[in-house]
Amino acid sequence: MEQVQLITLAEPLPAPVALVRRARLLAGIGLAWHTVEAAVAIGAGVVAGSVALVGFGADSLIEMLAGATLLWRFAASRAGSHTAEHAARRTIGASFFVVAAYVAVDATPQLALAVGLIANAALHWWWADPVAALLIAAVAAREGVNAWRGDDSCCEAAF
Repeated sequence: MEQVQLITLAEPLPAPVALVRRARLLAGIGLAWHTVEAAVAIGAGVVAGSVALVGFGADSLIEMLAGATLLWRFAASRAGSHTAEHAARRTIGASFFVVAAYVAVDATPQLALAVGLIANAALHWWWADPVAALLIAAVAAREGVNAWRGDDSCCEAAF
C-alpha cells in the first residue's frame, strides 16, 4: 500500500496574534474607506434624489458598522471568544436587515408610482432607480440572513 505524504506550505501560517493584528489593521483601513464612501454616496444620492445611491451609501454605513464590530471583536480581551464572535455576527446581520428595510420602504412607493407613469413616458426609464434600490435591498437582506445564521462560506479564509 502506498503512503500518502502531506504537502506542507513553504512558509508557516502566521501565528494567531499576527492574524488578529492583521484583521485589526484591515478592519481599520476598511472603516476609513467606507466612511468616505458613505459620505460621498449618501450626499450625492440626496442631491440627485436617487434611492439607489442612498442605498449604496447605507450599505457603506453597514460596512462601517462591520469594521467597527470587527475592531471590537478582535480587541485583545475578545480575540479568542466564541461569545464575541456570535455577538459580532448578529450585530452585522441585524444591520443588513435595517438597510434592506430602509431601501425597500423608500423604493416601493416610487416603484408603484412608476407603473402608472410608464404609460405616459414609456421610454424615459426613470423607474430604473427604484428597481435598482429594490435589488440592493434584496442583496442586503440576503447578506443579513447569512450573517445572522453565521454562514461565512462566501468569505472563508484558506487557512
